[in-house]
Amino acid sequence: MLPSPEQLPRLKHLLASAFRQLFAIPYFKDKYFGLYKRVFRPWQLFNGVHKTVRYRHGLLLRLHLADWIPQHLYFLGDYEERGILFLEQHLRPGHVVLDVGANMGLYSLVASKMVGGTGQVYAFEPLPANADLLREHIAINRLSNVQLEQKAVSNVAGLMPLYTPPPNNSGMASLRRYSDELGAPVQVEVVTLDAYAESLPAVHLIKLDIEGGEYQALLGMQRLLARHKPLLMLELQPNILGAASQTEFDIRQLLSALGYRQYFVDKQGRLTHDTAAGVGFHNVVFVPA
Repeated sequence: MLPSPEQLPRLKHLLASAFRQLFAIPYFKDKYFGLYKRVFRPWQLFNGVHKTVRYRHGLLLRLHLADWIPQHLYFLGDYEERGILFLEQHLRPGHVVLDVGANMGLYSLVASKMVGGTGQVYAFEPLPANADLLREHIAINRLSNVQLEQKAVSNVAGLMPLYTPPPNNSGMASLRRYSDELGAPVQVEVVTLDAYAESLPAVHLIKLDIEGGEYQALLGMQRLLARHKPLLMLELQPNILGAASQTEFDIRQLLSALGYRQYFVDKQGRLTHDTAAGVGFHNVVFVPA
């Protein structure tokens, strides 16, 4: 007998809990992505399921399992673990971090714990739904050193259209229409980091993940990079960059002219020149010479 509409939410909630226990077993953990593609996503199996979990450093996360990133976090226990490990190894108390394209705030929350009460995190997230969730995460974790900026970052300031992500993938919003999957745009405020950070005494690390808008954002922070020489973590996906009429070469050339060298991040979060060690992770790190 099929469950009634009243029973369905509880059944989906229990099913999610059961799958989480299953994926804790290494053999079944390796099967997650296949199940996601063939079952979870097409059947929208966990739409409407919300879970609250403990993450690294005792952080609380409110996860909406309909979305790709929270679902990945819930079932596998982490997301972009190499990038998180990199933050944990390179951030120190008192550091200032700019998280551009913060989404639900995973990097911002971890950075907050690493920089402590004497440090500061500025989290840029223009998509209203993501910004609301990040705001909630700041509140429930009582983080006084994370400042949410509901703004996009580029090389010009003003109001611009932000193309909204498709259902169940909140990380795809962009100022550049790089895919037919993107939805109707919403108007958002856009800033340059050169202007925004002009009064900051220091910037130690910038994480940049804005779906094809990275080159323009870098153009708008050249004074900041020359002055503060922060570490840069960039997500570079060739297909998205190409659809946005940019290439990895353009970015490397721009940053090389500013005195930066490219590194990859291995599975332990360490920097390396070995391209093989960076396979499977789209983020790269640029370090000032």
